[in-house]
Amino acid sequence: MAVRERRSRLTLVTKFGIVSLIAVAAIGVLLGAVLQRSVRQRAIADAARTGEVAANVGVRPFLTVADLSNNFIPLDAERVVALDATLGTSLSPGGVVRLKVWNRQHWLVYSDNAALRGRWFAGSELLEQAFEGRLTSEITDLTAPEEREERDFGELLAVYVPLRAAASGEFSTDGSGEVVGAFEVYLPWSPIAADIQSDTRRLWLALALGLGVLYLSVFRLVAGASRRLRVQADENLFLASHDTLTGLLNRDAFVTQLGSGLSASASRHERSLSTASPFDVLLLFDLDGFQTVNDTLGHDRGDALLRIVGERFGGLVRAADVVARMGGDEFAVLLRHLPDQETATRLVARFLASLEQPIVLDGLSLEVRASVGAVMITDDTRPAERLLQQADIAMYAAKANQSVLEFFRPELDDFSSQALELASEVRAGIEGSHFVLYYQPKFDIATGVIVGAEALVRWLHPDRGFIAPGGFMPTVEQLPIGRDLTNFILDRAIEKLATWQQLERRLVVSVNLSARDVNDPDLPVLIAAMAEQHGADLSGLVVELTEGNALTNEARAIETLTRLRGLGCGVAVDDFGTGYASMSYLARLPATELKIDQSFVMKVLDDTQAANLVRHCVDIGHSLAMSVTAEGIETTAVLAALADLGCDTGQGYLVSRPLPDSDFEEFASTWRLGLTRADHSEART
Repeated sequence: MAVRERRSRLTLVTKFGIVSLIAVAAIGVLLGAVLQRSVRQRAIADAARTGEVAANVGVRPFLTVADLSNNFIPLDAERVVALDATLGTSLSPGGVVRLKVWNRQHWLVYSDNAALRGRWFAGSELLEQAFEGRLTSEITDLTAPEEREERDFGELLAVYVPLRAAASGEFSTDGSGEVVGAFEVYLPWSPIAADIQSDTRRLWLALALGLGVLYLSVFRLVAGASRRLRVQADENLFLASHDTLTGLLNRDAFVTQLGSGLSASASRHERSLSTASPFDVLLLFDLDGFQTVNDTLGHDRGDALLRIVGERFGGLVRAADVVARMGGDEFAVLLRHLPDQETATRLVARFLASLEQPIVLDGLSLEVRASVGAVMITDDTRPAERLLQQADIAMYAAKANQSVLEFFRPELDDFSSQALELASEVRAGIEGSHFVLYYQPKFDIATGVIVGAEALVRWLHPDRGFIAPGGFMPTVEQLPIGRDLTNFILDRAIEKLATWQQLERRLVVSVNLSARDVNDPDLPVLIAAMAEQHGADLSGLVVELTEGNALTNEARAIETLTRLRGLGCGVAVDDFGTGYASMSYLARLPATELKIDQSFVMKVLDDTQAANLVRHCVDIGHSLAMSVTAEGIETTAVLAALADLGCDTGQGYLVSRPLPDSDFEEFASTWRLGLTRADHSEART
């Protein structure tokens, strides 16, 4: 397509060159003809003036006005002799060759040809024009009777000069007065014609050179502009179909290529129904942890990483294959005309292996991983966008399953449909206030005083009734709508915190965050805006995250949590002991609280290892200046053991289940759990 467009543009330039050349040539011919005519007229006019001067200087001094009276009177012999003598020395083949003097009655008063003197002739039309007062001239054909004697001179230019009489009776010298006669002067035409031809030749040469230079200049200008436009058009065409960072195809161009691949796939299937048809495979790559590179090393290095990945993928595709950057950290590859599954597996493995090779940026060696969704393309008629959607579903399944590669399966599509339906219901639930917060009381183990609560969302579904978080949160957290639900929970919790603070109740509220939440750089800004809107002091807000959520993107999580700590928020590590956080990691995390998982708390009386683990967690938390909270406390005996182990605060059904908003406020203001040391000992026995 690009080649055809280039040829078309070249043809247009050629057409312009031909048309403009014809136009310039036509203008040159027209202009040359006009100028040639002007040269001829000017040459004749100059010759006529020459004849006029010759007549006035050489003849008129020997004549009088009376000589040209109406009644012809021959010149006296003496003046004729003087005129003949004068003209005899001035007439020449290269100058004036013949001269006649006419009066208005067409009598030849004088002629250098004695045979014509004193004779009457009809004369010519130009003679009549001279009698009217005009200086005229013509190239005579010498056919008139009075011109017979001039035929030996060849072609001549006849010039007719009016003779005027002034009021004084003398000849007029200023062009005024009555015309009383005329000079007829013959000049040889050949030298005049030669001068005209020479001038015309120079004129045509100068005109041709001038127009040629003009044409070449204009053509060069147009050709240069066309070349620049062609380059710009090629660049625009490239930019319209390619990613500017990697030079690979962009999403739109890839969708077009994918659509053409579908047509080819269907054709192959029709041609070989009796044998195994070649097939295509669509791969969608999403780089894992790419955001960490951007956040910790900067966007320049992130771009460099994408370019390197693009180069590696581009170097692996075959001539028929297509590779593109779909945007962000997503790449797509279309493997075409694969003969069998083994070939497909081998080619996919090559792409995955290329990512396993470390990428070195400014001396730092980075290991890149990717989640890959794959779709088999055989004889189906699925649109290109549908194939990409299925590849996207498979890719997210790979992320969820923590597997590198997942091929699309119908059951994944069912999950996607259910997820989309759930997202729609969640959005309607947020807008319809079907989500409410329940509050799990949190108490001081030493004093039994309620010090706060953990905000837990509940869904009052209009059709399915009360739904606990486990019924929807795991799926919602994987969907974009999960961000909106988290914002809803945060807004309601901060609003409640502001109410408590206005009532001077020293309570804190805890909100659980997902891995995506703590990786969102806009979260601190959002929370700060909510606090300003509701007038809340964020020192009463604690955000909770599990070890696993924090470890998903450690650098981003630490950055986000540090900014939250700067706003005054507390940070709690939830379910501590069930993850794989190292001590160095925990020391880097800006946490203010450790929450020991209930699986250890419930066994603290019966399992020595569980008790040791709880003691170890308490020691770690206190050594890092964190408070320690035990979850899942259900008996006074467990509570007493936790008090002995040094836990600071606790949660559990021993105190209360999660309570609705209004019930919690009443409970918090009236209830207090008090245990003495004796109670602790009794409880343990």
